[in-house]
Amino acid sequence: MSEPIFSRRPAVRLMALLVLGILLAHVTELASGLVFQLTIGIYLITLVSSLRTKYRRMASVGLHASVIALGFTLHQFHRERVQAKIIEPVGFEEPVVVLGVIDGGLIPQGEFHRFMIKSSFLHREKGGLQQLERRFLVMARKSVTTPILDSLEFGALIAFDGFLKRMPRPRNPGEFDYGRYLELNDIHGVLGIEKDAVLRVVNTGNFSFQKLVARTQKFLLRIIDRFHTQEHASFIKGVALGYREDISLEMKQSFMDTGTIHILAVSGSNVAVVALMFYSFFGFFRFSKRTVTVAAILGLLFYMVITGMSPSVMRATIMAIVILVGMSIERKTDIYNSLSASGVILLLWDTNYLFDVGFQLSFAAVFSIVYFYPILSRLIEKIPDWLEEVKGIDFVLKLFAVSLAAQLGTLPFSAYYFGKISLISLLANLVVVPLSGINTVLGFTVVVFSTLSDFVAESYAALNDLLVAFLLGFVKAAASVPLAYIETSGMSLPAAVLYFLFLAAMFNPKNKSVLKIAMIVPLVVANFFIYAEAFGNERGKLRMTMLDVGQGDAVLIEFPNDKRMLIDAGPTSLRYDAGEAVVVPFLKRHGIRSLDALLISHPHADHYGGISAIIKHFNVGNIVEGMSSPDSGSYRQWIMYAQQLGITTLRQSSGMQLMLDASTRIYILHPRLPEDSSSNENNSSLVLKVVYGTTSVLLTGDAELETEEKLIRRFEGFLSSQVLKAGHHGSVTSSGEEFVRTISPQFSLVSVGVKNKFRHPSSEVMHRLSSLGSNVLRTDQKGAIILESDGTQWRHVNWR
Repeated sequence: MSEPIFSRRPAVRLMALLVLGILLAHVTELASGLVFQLTIGIYLITLVSSLRTKYRRMASVGLHASVIALGFTLHQFHRERVQAKIIEPVGFEEPVVVLGVIDGGLIPQGEFHRFMIKSSFLHREKGGLQQLERRFLVMARKSVTTPILDSLEFGALIAFDGFLKRMPRPRNPGEFDYGRYLELNDIHGVLGIEKDAVLRVVNTGNFSFQKLVARTQKFLLRIIDRFHTQEHASFIKGVALGYREDISLEMKQSFMDTGTIHILAVSGSNVAVVALMFYSFFGFFRFSKRTVTVAAILGLLFYMVITGMSPSVMRATIMAIVILVGMSIERKTDIYNSLSASGVILLLWDTNYLFDVGFQLSFAAVFSIVYFYPILSRLIEKIPDWLEEVKGIDFVLKLFAVSLAAQLGTLPFSAYYFGKISLISLLANLVVVPLSGINTVLGFTVVVFSTLSDFVAESYAALNDLLVAFLLGFVKAAASVPLAYIETSGMSLPAAVLYFLFLAAMFNPKNKSVLKIAMIVPLVVANFFIYAEAFGNERGKLRMTMLDVGQGDAVLIEFPNDKRMLIDAGPTSLRYDAGEAVVVPFLKRHGIRSLDALLISHPHADHYGGISAIIKHFNVGNIVEGMSSPDSGSYRQWIMYAQQLGITTLRQSSGMQLMLDASTRIYILHPRLPEDSSSNENNSSLVLKVVYGTTSVLLTGDAELETEEKLIRRFEGFLSSQVLKAGHHGSVTSSGEEFVRTISPQFSLVSVGVKNKFRHPSSEVMHRLSSLGSNVLRTDQKGAIILESDGTQWRHVNWR
């Protein structure tokens, strides 16, 4: 660019400093009082320095520091305010009686209706009646809400008995933190209303602006549903109003795989189309430019409210208002300043917006377009004359340049948050972006004419249906193209920094300062890793991860030599496959592309259910089993699938060892074939002891008391281990008194589903383990459990 971004752009500088302060607060812990005193001190020093000419430079430094301090202070305040409002239950869930006002429309979600309430009173079992003003997410059974559905509108005062539930946190490392998402959206707790609950509407509430907004949104959604098929209506509601609740998972996945998911989140392109519609509509009546601008701004603000006021739509609305005002007073606006000013306004309102995915993607995309597009457009001007004569080529190339510019800025975010980079998005956006803009205009046209003439509205709706059908078919076809996207294991901060340095150097080949930085930083990073590797004398670590797969088992062991062994793969059912839902995503997020050994403890579906997904997505060295069950159709099915893929299946029995790492021993303790054959397949479980240095772990599958007694007779003191994977999910049929005393574990791990129908684990077994001084770690309470051994001791890793 001809002019540095920070020159004559105070809003850019202000936002950069504010963001720095927020990030510093996010990664450090300082007392609020100390931070406030330091901030006041910086402000005073800056003020005094500005009064003396010779201290003007110090005043400038102080001014910059004061903005950083402001960001730091605001974020600490916002974070503490949110944390102070969070309401958690005593135990897994807690019975409560609630009185509150509905704060949003009811959204169908399977067997439930989801909605928000602002509570005024909350009655708890131990705390009694409390006057409590909080915002809750409510999940209510449709059997309770349907009879009074028409009365459950925005502003209605309702009373009900239900359950206070835990904030939904990630169950495994790297999973989406829905609880954090709720906190960022100012939601302080989760309530459940079950089918036998009583829900009563006290009154429907007074008329308010918020109720007008809610009714307007409901009105718009109903009109779109009325004139379109369900699939097409779900798309139009998403692209025009940002309402994505009715969009199928398959459709969302296709848009994600093609890098076009952004059109379903109301942001810059949507706001630009709506702004143009308002400006053209009011301009048609020949009002003055200032009147048209004011009307368009009011229309945009109302659109922002009815679409949910997400960070991306607020950013786009603020920018549009700045541009419209600039046009009205005939003053040229600087896009960098406009973008940064909108960011500053949002962050001053709530610093937590900085950690919203939509906020990050929105600002990254717009900044990238503004920065890179002028450079790319200059390249377009250099195309050969013969190509320039092709009709429409200039428009196509410029649209391609916009798409490329946006992707350059958002690629690291897509890799980090979604674990994939779309390769076809550049081409897909050439079709999807302009078409979705037309869909939005036609969608609102249908809404307008629906109040005047059904025939005209149906005509526009039919046209829109044709375009939507083509767009959805195109997206689906594009997503199925081989190599439409590549999966990534996320993106680290150093990798993102190096990526942006590479871009800076590539787009600024004549800027010596940029080139120097782009060369020096990678060299410094490379030297750091080289010397850290050369002088690091830390012994390799063995890492064991018990994944939270619900009511089942899946344990990953990573050896010091980087080989990996997976023991079981979780359960599967008609609605849930732990392999696809949990194990495969976890392994991919951690950059794991192959498994050296895949062990099946025994042929029960809660242990082998997810195996088909594992062998489909990863290279597997060997599959190891103890006793198979030829009578199980699903078990035979995955064995045949493994054979088709050329994977060797090994039968192991007591006395054998698995050799995966020279520093580690993997002993097979059970079953001893053929004498341990049993009609009870739990007692056919593979029992392993893994020894690394002086540390060890005993993994018992679902082995029950009968097998435990055999192990004691055969191995006695050799069973002693610092870590025990409790047998059969902590059931009373396993972990007998003598067995656990023989092992004397420091840690006892229990893989068990939350509120499972078997009522595992047994309170008797949990007490037995705790009374021995063992630290009992349960997946239903902790989520995934990670332990690390350096060969001398085990350490529990608090991954959250």
